[in-house]
Amino acid sequence: MDDKDAIIRALQKQVHFLTARVADLERRLNLDSNSSKPPSSDGLSKKPRTESLREKGHPGRTLKMSTTPNLIVVQAVSYCGSCGLDLKAASPCRIEKRQVFDIPQPKVEIIEYQAECKHCNCGAITTAKFPEHVVAPVQFGPRIRAMAVYFNHQQLIPED
Repeated sequence: MDDKDAIIRALQKQVHFLTARVADLERRLNLDSNSSKPPSSDGLSKKPRTESLREKGHPGRTLKMSTTPNLIVVQAVSYCGSCGLDLKAASPCRIEKRQVFDIPQPKVEIIEYQAECKHCNCGAITTAKFPEHVVAPVQFGPRIRAMAVYFNHQQLIPED
């Protein structure tokens, strides 16, 4: 009986070892590149994704044309694209339109401050005071100075 008991124990030990090995191999087979393994180790049989990981967001729409554009630039046709005939005097049979939405160029605004000087009956001349921030005959305003600081410190554009 001892031989049979030893054989049974040896077989049980082997079954236990093989069961653990099969479980480990199945676990490794189910891994994909989302695990800690590199994608190249996935092999040829990747599992197809059943649903998108992308969140549903903005439905999206086409930009609509404006009925009141700020500027209209006419692209005139001067010559026929086929035969080269002069078309400068011909009226267009239709107009095709395309619009570009963009931010306008910044424009420097120059503000001139004028201080009145008046004679008094006592003979003195009194001059009005300029605003506190106006200290020179010609100078940059606070917005331009702020932009210069921003470009210099944040965008690393030299002062010169």
